[in-house]
Amino acid sequence: MTAVYQPYFVTAAGVVMDQGGILSHGSIIAREYGLPAVTNVGSATRIIGTGDLVHLDGTRGQVTVLERASKRRSNFPNPLPLLPDGF
Repeated sequence: MTAVYQPYFVTAAGVVMDQGGILSHGSIIAREYGLPAVTNVGSATRIIGTGDLVHLDGTRGQVTVLERASKRRSNFPNPLPLLPDGF
Protein backbone atom coordinates (compact mmCIF):
# COMPACT_ATOMS: atom_id res chain seq x y z
CA MET A 1 0.00 0.00 0.00
CA THR A 2 1.46 3.32 -1.04
CA ALA A 3 0.55 6.89 -0.12
CA VAL A 4 -1.14 7.40 -3.50
CA TYR A 5 -4.10 5.32 -2.25
CA GLN A 6 -4.63 7.42 0.88
CA PRO A 7 -7.45 9.59 -0.62
CA TYR A 8 -9.50 6.42 -1.24
CA PHE A 9 -9.65 5.74 2.49
CA VAL A 10 -12.23 8.53 2.82
CA THR A 11 -14.89 6.35 1.15
CA ALA A 12 -13.59 2.94 2.27
CA ALA A 13 -15.48 0.85 4.82
CA GLY A 14 -12.42 -1.23 5.71
CA VAL A 15 -8.98 -2.36 4.56
CA VAL A 16 -7.77 -5.83 3.54
CA MET A 17 -4.11 -6.22 2.58
CA ASP A 18 -2.15 -9.14 1.15
CA GLN A 19 0.95 -8.24 3.17
CA GLY A 20 1.75 -6.14 6.20
CA GLY A 21 1.30 -5.89 9.90
CA ILE A 22 0.23 -3.46 12.61
CA LEU A 23 2.96 -0.98 11.66
CA SER A 24 2.45 -1.08 7.89
CA HIS A 25 1.32 2.07 6.11
CA GLY A 26 -2.14 0.69 5.36
CA SER A 27 -2.71 -0.27 8.99
CA ILE A 28 -1.64 3.13 10.27
CA ILE A 29 -3.86 5.00 7.80
CA ALA A 30 -6.79 2.68 8.60
CA ARG A 31 -6.40 3.51 12.29
CA GLU A 32 -6.27 7.23 11.52
CA TYR A 33 -9.57 6.94 9.61
CA GLY A 34 -11.14 4.62 12.19
CA LEU A 35 -11.47 1.75 9.71
CA PRO A 36 -11.24 -1.95 10.49
CA ALA A 37 -8.25 -3.62 8.87
CA VAL A 38 -7.02 -7.16 8.28
CA THR A 39 -3.43 -7.51 7.14
CA ASN A 40 -1.20 -10.29 5.85
CA VAL A 41 -4.09 -12.11 4.15
CA GLY A 42 -1.81 -13.27 1.35
CA SER A 43 -4.36 -13.99 -1.36
CA ALA A 44 -6.95 -11.25 -0.82
CA THR A 45 -6.38 -9.48 -4.12
CA ARG A 46 -6.76 -12.77 -5.99
CA ILE A 47 -9.89 -13.87 -4.13
CA ILE A 48 -11.84 -10.63 -3.61
CA GLY A 49 -13.08 -9.06 -6.83
CA THR A 50 -14.24 -5.53 -7.60
CA GLY A 51 -17.74 -5.05 -6.25
CA ASP A 52 -17.79 -8.20 -4.11
CA LEU A 53 -19.67 -7.80 -0.83
CA VAL A 54 -17.40 -8.76 2.06
CA HIS A 55 -17.63 -8.86 5.84
CA LEU A 56 -14.49 -7.64 7.57
CA ASP A 57 -13.87 -8.42 11.23
CA GLY A 58 -10.77 -6.48 12.22
CA THR A 59 -10.86 -7.76 15.80
CA ARG A 60 -10.73 -11.43 14.79
CA GLY A 61 -8.73 -10.89 11.61
CA GLN A 62 -11.37 -12.53 9.43
CA VAL A 63 -12.53 -11.61 5.95
CA THR A 64 -15.58 -13.37 4.47
CA VAL A 65 -16.87 -12.95 0.92
CA LEU A 66 -20.64 -12.72 1.38
CA GLU A 67 -21.68 -12.32 -2.23
CA ARG A 68 -19.90 -12.09 -5.55
CA ALA A 69 -20.54 -8.98 -7.64
CA SER A 70 -21.27 -11.11 -10.67
CA LYS A 71 -24.27 -12.61 -8.86
CA ARG A 72 -25.71 -9.28 -7.70
CA ARG A 73 -25.45 -7.08 -10.80
CA SER A 74 -22.99 -6.41 -13.54
CA ASN A 75 -23.20 -2.61 -13.78
CA PHE A 76 -20.97 -1.65 -10.84
CA PRO A 77 -19.08 1.58 -11.41
CA ASN A 78 -15.32 1.26 -11.11
CA PRO A 79 -14.65 2.22 -7.45
CA LEU A 80 -11.08 3.35 -8.15
CA PRO A 81 -10.55 5.67 -11.10
CA LEU A 82 -7.45 5.05 -13.13
CA LEU A 83 -4.39 6.71 -11.64
CA PRO A 84 -2.35 9.11 -13.76
CA ASP A 85 0.87 7.80 -15.29
CA GLY A 86 3.85 7.81 -12.97
CA PHE A 87 2.12 6.36 -9.90
